[in-house]
Amino acid sequence: MNNDNSNDKEVDLYQFTHIRAYHACRPLNIQNYLINGIQTINRAQALREALLRIKSDYIDEKKIVQEFSKQWGDFADIHKRVWMAVNKEVLLTYAGHYLIYGSEFINELAMKLGCRSSLKNAGIPTIFHCDIPLEDISSSTVMEIETLIMSGY
Repeated sequence: MNNDNSNDKEVDLYQFTHIRAYHACRPLNIQNYLINGIQTINRAQALREALLRIKSDYIDEKKIVQEFSKQWGDFADIHKRVWMAVNKEVLLTYAGHYLIYGSEFINELAMKLGCRSSLKNAGIPTIFHCDIPLEDISSSTVMEIETLIMSGY
């Protein structure tokens, strides 16, 4: 009987120079991503996006700005980061809402304003793949990815 289990093999990502990761989003203009890259959300950018995506006949700019100001301070910094997945299927299965509604903050803001479904009509569902240099990834994250690979995730 062969006891060779592929999940028992060691994984050493440091034999590579890059890791491919995937980012799901719903940009209004893909060119902005191609020119400026994927960036963390900041207050000014988030407010512009909110006004472009949420403003309508029944939700005016003043109401958006009021709710935005309340929500921005409460929105945890961890959600203002760029999130990626090394497994595209996992991204689609567990984070497909980014393709449907866009950013976490805009999604939450639209829910508070009662217009989340309108986000389905704003932007283009997009998955970017990025080849990230290993030197830009913390060693603890690399170890976590190696463990996930070995577990078959």
